[in-house]
Order: sequence, then structure tokens, then C-alpha cells
Amino acid sequence: MEGLANSLVVVPIVSAGALRPMLGASETAVDNVLLEWLMTLELHERGRVKAVLPLLVGENAESDFFASATAAFQGIDSLPTIEPQAVLTKAADLLQDATEDSSLHGAQKIVQQNSMSVEFHVRGIVAAICLFQGVKTHREVDDLEEFLERAAEAARNAKWIERAADVRKSFHTPQGQTDSL
Repeated sequence: MEGLANSLVVVPIVSAGALRPMLGASETAVDNVLLEWLMTLELHERGRVKAVLPLLVGENAESDFFASATAAFQGIDSLPTIEPQAVLTKAADLLQDATEDSSLHGAQKIVQQNSMSVEFHVRGIVAAICLFQGVKTHREVDDLEEFLERAAEAARNAKWIERAADVRKSFHTPQGQTDSL
């Protein structure tokens, strides 16, 4: 998970196939896709991940991700509203190792705002990932070039934001005063 913690742009691949195992989510099992998405939300909220660009994959050219998920299992709304304790614990441990901060407060804030629920649950984590501006595509894709261009643009923008922050930091004196240009 060190790679995720050091990424500027994260591209979660969201498909009915990625969500199907989450239908059977429990408090004690660790779903690695859910774990990565949870950590992505936390790292984005902390500002370490500058952009999240989900690739929403439908089954075919006539079906986007949301239609495919609805046809397969009644969509995101059918995902459990249980709090995945094992996933939360593992995410906290991995975040502690990678960033020396085990907090999940940022991800919890995003999930709660988007799911209108006090609980930190599977459905809310997935819904929060899907709310980022992403790219809709399908398995029979021949327009992957557009997605790659958007991902590259997001990476360039993230790198620019990071450089601007570094420049801004360089203008601060040790006493916290800003040097004049």
C-alpha cells in the first residue's frame, strides 16, 4: 500500500465485477478492493492523493457501469450497510505504516456526507468513490485513448499542485513569516 500512499492520482476501476464480492461483505472479512478505495478516500482527504479518477466500466457498449450494476444485482443501493470492521482495522494499520497516521477521519467524513448516514459502511465507501469525476467506458472499449489523456492531464495537474505547494513552502521563514517577493 506504500504505492497508493505515494500516488498523486488514483484510478479505481469500478465495475459490476468489482462490486459483486462486496454484496457478501461482513464485519470480519477484508475485501481488498474496498480496502484500497477506503484508503484512497482518506489519502485524498488528507491531500496526499491530489486526484481520484474512477474508470466506470460497463459490460458492453449499450450499458454503462450503473446500468450494468443494476442489471447484475440492483446496483449500489443493494450493497450492505454494515460497517466493515476488518477493512477499517486493516486500513488504519496500513495507513499507520505508510504515513505514521492511522486516522480514517477524512474518509469517514466523505462517506458520511455522501451517504447521509452516521455509519461508515460498504455502500457509502463505494458511493463516495463513484462521486469523483470519472470516465464511463465499457468492456468493448475502443476509446481508451480519451481516458488515458484525461488520466495524464489529472497527473499533470496534480504534479503542478504539488510543485506550487513546494514553492509556497519555500517562501516561509523559520519563524512562520512569509518573505516578500
